[in-house]
Amino acid sequence: MRQPPEVLSAMEAEAILAQPNRSAITGLRNRCALEAMYRAGLRVSEVIQLRPRDVRWANSRLEVRDSKRGKGRNIPIRPATLELLERWRDSRPESDWFFSTCCERGGIATGAPIGSQLTAQYMQTVVARYARQAGVERRVTPHTFRHTYATSLLASGFTIREVQSLLGHSHVNTTMVYLHVNDDVVA
Repeated sequence: MRQPPEVLSAMEAEAILAQPNRSAITGLRNRCALEAMYRAGLRVSEVIQLRPRDVRWANSRLEVRDSKRGKGRNIPIRPATLELLERWRDSRPESDWFFSTCCERGGIATGAPIGSQLTAQYMQTVVARYARQAGVERRVTPHTFRHTYATSLLASGFTIREVQSLLGHSHVNTTMVYLHVNDDVVA
């Protein structure tokens, strides 16, 4: 049997989310990207492929088009998450990508012009750095946020089929691993 996935406690997740400096444009962007992984269960590839048209402001949803195996889905998002994404929308540079490089420093550091697509490697580095800064003493990846999202849904009373749909899993067996996460870890 597969090992249960690593998840964050609510306290660990909130500590990591508190790390980006939201008064700086890159901090706001990074916080929003973390929020999309933690509160909507997006994979890192889905975060970096998100386009402005994929945020459905009127009905509080994220439309994931470029998902694993090409399977799209619509994910409801909380009002607080939507409000945070609106702050980023109003600050972000013109770009085909919702989350993009946004300042000269970032563009120079990556060699990419402002408005370029972020990379998965960049997001992995950001997550690991914020986890260290938050005092989380184990390995945290973008996928850890996805695991935490799934286990939180189950703890909140969602059915395994509902979680399967929100995660975009083709087979319920893939989702079943979240049933075996220790209840005292889940927020």
